[in-house]
Amino acid sequence: MQALVLLVTVIVLLLTMICVATTMMAVVTERRKEVGLRKALGASNRSIIFEFMGEGLLLGAMAACSVLFAALFSRRRSA
Repeated sequence: MQALVLLVTVIVLLLTMICVATTMMAVVTERRKEVGLRKALGASNRSIIFEFMGEGLLLGAMAACSVLFAALFSRRRSA
């Protein structure tokens, strides 16, 4: 039984990572002009990468907090 739960957890985690990667690629594609403008104004590759990584981390942290809140809320409702 535990092996099945572990398998489902791994599959869900992999699918979630694929979704996040796809979303971030869409964000980068939509902001291509902005990135080009920043490069033309002298921004380094590092600063642009840090901006997108920071955005991804912020979105991930917000998602984690909302899931934690939902889990705590549902636990209180069922108890």
